Amino acid sequence: MHDGQNLFDVVTSFLGEWEVDESFTSLMKQGYESTIVVGIDNGETARFNELSPPWDINDLGKRYITSPVGDKYSEFIIETVKPYIDEHYNTKPQREYTGIGGSSMGGINSLYMGLKYADVFDYGIIFSPAMHIYPDNTLDDFFGEFDFSTMKNLPRFYIFAGGATGGSEIGSAYDEACITKYVGIIKDKLTERGYPEESIGTLVDKKECHLESTWAKYFPTALKWLLDSRRILGDVNGDGILDVKDVSDIQKNFADIIILSSYKIDLADFNKDNSFDVKDATVIQLHLAGLE
Repeated sequence: MHDGQNLFDVVTSFLGEWEVDESFTSLMKQGYESTIVVGIDNGETARFNELSPPWDINDLGKRYITSPVGDKYSEFIIETVKPYIDEHYNTKPQREYTGIGGSSMGGINSLYMGLKYADVFDYGIIFSPAMHIYPDNTLDDFFGEFDFSTMKNLPRFYIFAGGATGGSEIGSAYDEACITKYVGIIKDKLTERGYPEESIGTLVDKKECHLESTWAKYFPTALKWLLDSRRILGDVNGDGILDVKDVSDIQKNFADIIILSSYKIDLADFNKDNSFDVKDATVIQLHLAGLE
C-alpha cells in the first residue's frame, strides 16, 4: 500500500491514519485470513511525481507534478519490494493473494499498477483517484493499451470516493467534489471495453472529504468486498483450492479437533441448504470425484 506513513499510526502520519492494522485485526477475529500489509512511505515533497504514471498532465496537474516517475516507482515495487518481502516473510506469493491499494495519487497508481501488472495483482483498492489533474482522454488512452478479452488475469477493483470539498481548496487536487464522478467514469470505461462488471465494486459517500479518516472508515468495506468476492465455496482452509484438505477440516470440526470460525462455516455450507453439517463434507467429496 502507498503512503505508508499514514497507514498504521497517527504519530507517523502527516494527515491522520487509515487504521489498517485495526481493520485487519477485526477481520481476523471474524475468521478472515491473516494478512501482511507492506506500507511504502512516500517521498513527501516528491509524492506527486512518485505516484503519477507517465501520463500527460493538464494545467491543474502542473501545479503538483513536474516529472512523473510512477512507472519507475511501480518497477521498484515489482522488482525489489515484493521479492524481498516474499523472501524474508511467510507470505503466499501467488497472484491470488496479492493486492495493491492507496488513495488520491495512490489510488491512481493502484489502478495503473493493477492493470500494468495484472499477472502480479489479484485486486486493487482505488480510493479518491484525483484524475482531474490529467486530460480528459487519459483513461481512454490508458485502457486502450489493453485487450481485456485476451488477458488471462483481470484484477478486481474496489473504487470509492466522497463528494465534499471540506477544508480543501476548491478545484484543487484535494477537492473530493471534483473526484466523485471518476468512480462511475472508471467503471464505465472499463466495462465498455469488456471488463467484467462483477470484478468492479464501487461506492460513493458525498458527505465525505479527501481525508485519511474517510479512507479509514471505508477501508474495511472495500476489504470485505474484495475478500468475499474472491472466496471459493468449501475452501475452509483458505489456500485457494477446493480439495480433500477442506473435507478433512470440516470433519475435524465435527470431531471437535478444530473449531471453524463463523466465516469458514459459511464457506463450508457447500450444498447451500443454510445448514452446516456432515452432508457438506459428503457433497464436496462427490464434487471432487466428479459425481456431483
